Amino acid sequence: GASRSGHMDRIWTHVPWIETFHERQSARKYEKEHPDEFKIIPTGLPKLDKVMGGGGRGGEVGLIMGTTGRGKSILLSNFAHVGISRKFRGVYFAMEMHARQVATRQDARWSSFKYDQFKGFDFKPSELRELEARYKKAAKQFANMFHIVSMPVRSANINTIRAALDDLND
Repeated sequence: GASRSGHMDRIWTHVPWIETFHERQSARKYEKEHPDEFKIIPTGLPKLDKVMGGGGRGGEVGLIMGTTGRGKSILLSNFAHVGISRKFRGVYFAMEMHARQVATRQDARWSSFKYDQFKGFDFKPSELRELEARYKKAAKQFANMFHIVSMPVRSANINTIRAALDDLND
């Protein structure tokens, strides 16, 4: 929006790179000396966690892109499982897949049953009993920890994502 002077409100951040080097060094030193103040969320992939300094940082937003069939959804399902298993809350924004399909993949991940079993509801009675027992445990452990939001890719922008996050926080 425009400010009273008619100019656009500043909605960006500018970092004069070399001029602020010492400030960033000081912040990095503080983070190293006070790790309990900074959330680091492991991905569950040791090599990736090493490259990322232990994992993602609380509050970060990441974007995974690739062509169809490359494993993006499976990778993100695993990231989500690792995060919520370690008591971190998360939101999965699906731009190409319906939220129910993402949820079905997550069902398979936490339950240790096969995705195809969920997809075709192909469970033996004994498996259904085991699944119900696992669900009761998971319902307590994961309550309000993870949400899945889907929206058409062409409608997704920072404003629609913020609005969806605001809805989750209400």
